[in-house]
Amino acid sequence: MRPGVPVQAPGRIRRPLKEEKGSILVETVLSALVLVVLMFAVVEVAWLLRDNVYLQRVAREAAREAALVGDLGAGYARGKAASEMYFGDPEAVGLRLDAVKSGRERYVVAQVFYSHRFFGWFSKQMLGGKEVIMSGRAVFGWYDFGTEYID
Repeated sequence: MRPGVPVQAPGRIRRPLKEEKGSILVETVLSALVLVVLMFAVVEVAWLLRDNVYLQRVAREAAREAALVGDLGAGYARGKAASEMYFGDPEAVGLRLDAVKSGRERYVVAQVFYSHRFFGWFSKQMLGGKEVIMSGRAVFGWYDFGTEYID
C-alpha cells in the first residue's frame, strides 16, 4: 500500500449517487401500495365480521319471536324487520322458519342467508361481482309444562 492512495474494502462496491436517483420514490410507492391493499383487506374482514354478527341477530330475533308468540308468521315479520334494521333492506336476507313439535317440547329453527359482496358497490364494476354467501341458524325451544300438577 502506498501512502495517500485510497483502498476499497473487498466486497464493497460504491455506486455513485447519480445511479440511486429516484429509487426512494419507487420504494415509497411500492410500500404505499402494499399498505393500501392491507388496509382494504382489514376493512373487508371487519365488514364480514359485522355482517356475520348481524345475520346471527336476525336469526335469533326471528326464532325467538316465533317461539314466544307461537306463530311462524310473526317470527317471519320480526326477522324481516330486523333485516331492514341491520342491513337496510328487508329482502337482503333470506329467512326460513321451521316449527318442530315433539310431545310437549317445541322448537323453532330459523335459518338465514345473506350474500355479502366484497367492497360493496365497487365489487360490481371492478371485481366482477364476487360475493360470499353467509348463513346463520338459531334454535329457540321451550317445554310446555301445562297446568296439571303431578302428585
